[in-house]
Amino acid sequence: MNLLLSLTGALQMYVYEGSKIVYDLLMGKSILGEKDFICGSISKLISTVITYPLTTIRTRAQQNQFIGN
Repeated sequence: MNLLLSLTGALQMYVYEGSKIVYDLLMGKSILGEKDFICGSISKLISTVITYPLTTIRTRAQQNQFIGN
């Protein structure tokens, strides 16, 4: 489980680099430097949405270890 959760950083960087390419194709040059903010926000959002269920499963498994269910 922890091995899968360690891939969140890799997933985030992969989406970040891809979104920078898409941003350049759609919007052109970034004048104010907003490209980094937008692409970083999108990559964190996608990474969190994909890995949140795994985090929930890990937390519940750790709770059950102490509760004894």
